[in-house]
Amino acid sequence: MGKKKIPPLGARSRSANVLTQLKASLPPAVVAAPAAQGPVTAGTGRGGGVSLMLVVPDETRRALRERAGREGTTIRVLVLRALKKAGYPVPDEVVADRRS
Repeated sequence: MGKKKIPPLGARSRSANVLTQLKASLPPAVVAAPAAQGPVTAGTGRGGGVSLMLVVPDETRRALRERAGREGTTIRVLVLRALKKAGYPVPDEVVADRRS
């Protein structure tokens, strides 16, 4: 069998540069959440709802925790109240603090 011809060093360097430039021009990879399978029912998730996870800045989380502590409630209740105030449909019974 014949040996594979290796390109000269200069050619590999050019390829590496092109690859590096191409990589730098691409946006970061985004992983999409799996699509929901069918309608969401009342028995899904905690307390008849669905789980929603989001990433917030550290200072936002700290402010939410401090306010929840001052009010004796949870971050969940604060967020649901804010969503309701912004006009999103949030039933009154789910805004209540569920801690016992």
